Amino acid sequence: MTRLLHITATILTLQVVSTGAIAQVITVPNFSFELNVQPADRSASPGATGWLSIGTTYTDNPPVDAFTGAGGFGIPTGGDGPQSGYLGDIASFQSADSLDAVSSATTYSLTVAIGDRADFGSEPGTLRIGFLINDAFVPAGDTSFPAANYSPEGTFRDFTFQYTTLPADAGKTLKVYLAQTNPGNVNFDNVRVNIPEPSTALLLLPGAALCWRRRTVRRHEARQ
Repeated sequence: MTRLLHITATILTLQVVSTGAIAQVITVPNFSFELNVQPADRSASPGATGWLSIGTTYTDNPPVDAFTGAGGFGIPTGGDGPQSGYLGDIASFQSADSLDAVSSATTYSLTVAIGDRADFGSEPGTLRIGFLINDAFVPAGDTSFPAANYSPEGTFRDFTFQYTTLPADAGKTLKVYLAQTNPGNVNFDNVRVNIPEPSTALLLLPGAALCWRRRTVRRHEARQ
């Protein structure tokens, strides 16, 4: 009985172990808004290649007074490259095409570097960030980001959103949605989508159970 309890405890412990690795990376076209190359300290509207733009949207090569490290093709702190996507009002970027066919009961992770400009004197507005499943927004994020989340000002910071699909989502289109729902100034950069690696436990449990069964059978046979 003691051995059985020990084996059970070991298996339960395995259930909470996670690798933290990525099982599948999903390509996001123009993920860091580096296409549509702009001169230093310049922006171009509308929008960006690979993204459907609604409202006041720009491909932005920001000046140094907007982000630390920017200007003259420098890379802003926390950013991925000189350029980023900029929303200057109520506006949005969304993937122009589907990134993948959705799999059922799968967790999709979206990480976006969000930038708080230091040059316009206003914080980012209320942001709505997440996935579109068949062009319908799903509850992966509908959050107001207060100024405290952007300390220090003039930098980018990563935010991650996750959505676990339902059986009814299977086979539908998957897009990224980045929106500002009230006036403000915000930049987006380094948009990443992936499917996280399943828990290590899910991979080890079947083997652990099989080993325990084999050992039990062998002991039983030895006693006979």
